Amino acid sequence: RSGSKKLMQSLSAEQKKDVKLIGQFGVGFYSAFMVADEVVVTSLSGAPGSEAVVWRSSGDGNFTIVPGQRAKRGTTIELHLKGEAKEFLERWRLEGLVKRYSNYVTHPIKLALVDEQGERKDEPKQVNAAAAIWARSPSELSDDEYGEFYKHVMGGFVMPGDEPFARIHFSADAPIQFHALLYVPGRAPADLFQEDRKALQLFARRVLVIENCDTLLPQYLRFVRGVVDSEDLPLNVSREMLQENKSLAAIRRQLTRKVLKQLADLAEQDADKYAKLWAEFGSVIKEGLHLDQGHRDELTKLLRWRSAGQADTLLGLTQYVASMPEGQSVIYY
Repeated sequence: RSGSKKLMQSLSAEQKKDVKLIGQFGVGFYSAFMVADEVVVTSLSGAPGSEAVVWRSSGDGNFTIVPGQRAKRGTTIELHLKGEAKEFLERWRLEGLVKRYSNYVTHPIKLALVDEQGERKDEPKQVNAAAAIWARSPSELSDDEYGEFYKHVMGGFVMPGDEPFARIHFSADAPIQFHALLYVPGRAPADLFQEDRKALQLFARRVLVIENCDTLLPQYLRFVRGVVDSEDLPLNVSREMLQENKSLAAIRRQLTRKVLKQLADLAEQDADKYAKLWAEFGSVIKEGLHLDQGHRDELTKLLRWRSAGQADTLLGLTQYVASMPEGQSVIYY
């Protein structure tokens, strides 16, 4: 049973616009018993005249509710960890989990250590960013901020001189609402031809749901790194559900179109930079000619070759044809 879902059902369409809730599937809380052999929840409603209550369960299908002591409204959840789950008492373990899955949720998540008597040993420290760079307007962001996030999506470290060839930052409202911040890396990732390679990160309402989602872009654009965050995807989405999800298909179409246009613009505006990009990813882009008939024309314009007449220059087919001498009717290759 999901209390969040019941609340959403009771709201009008106008009220729902301003409400963002997670936990609408009635399964999240029970994951506490994967690491705890007892959970105690002490809660006090904000309604006038309310009294605090304590809910206690060992996860065996039974629970007790008794009056509790709490001075101000809110909720405290206590996990009595199993022996094999004591790693979750370590600060580094908790910080790592928060930053991996909930770094960008809008609510601040603070961490404080307490002693055996429950007294705090230090002041609460916020461990999540609580703000998503991709949800901000590009006009608000500096190159340094984009550069720092590039390091993040590349695994936290990039080689000196590894500046992205291009970045794509945009938001879409129709037919599906989502934000995307993508990068074309300055160097080919080491795992480019491996089956378990990295891919785009998929978020649903700023919560990470799939770390490497290889269905957001076609295979011949697998060198692109970044994040996609949608308001319209459910938090419990799985890889199997993604295969049938119409919203994801709409996102994929828009992302593919945006990336191909960005590559075409770069090729037209900065031939030298595009030549370096082609040296890193040309063999991968060419796969698209065999895999994606729908974008064949756009891909053909991105292809580059060397010519016997201009050995030091990479040429596109259009450039080559334009420079052919009068009377030449074929291309030898």
